[in-house]
Amino acid sequence: MQAGSCEEVSKQLEEVWRLRETLHTPEEQLVMDPKIDGLIDKLKRTCGPAYDETFQALLVRLKTQSVEHTTPSGI
Repeated sequence: MQAGSCEEVSKQLEEVWRLRETLHTPEEQLVMDPKIDGLIDKLKRTCGPAYDETFQALLVRLKTQSVEHTTPSGI
């Protein structure tokens, strides 16, 4: 079931993102960035056409509209 997998990856990304926000030093936060980037890529693959909607919902849940992790153009 693709929708379930998409939601599962979204929840994983939310958990890691929230954890990153609790870290105190930039060095600690940088360690989390590759994990977040990997989960964003996994979310794109898993959700397919629903990625944009799913990612925007995630941003709302995180209460942020700015994202440091930009999407490469053409994706």
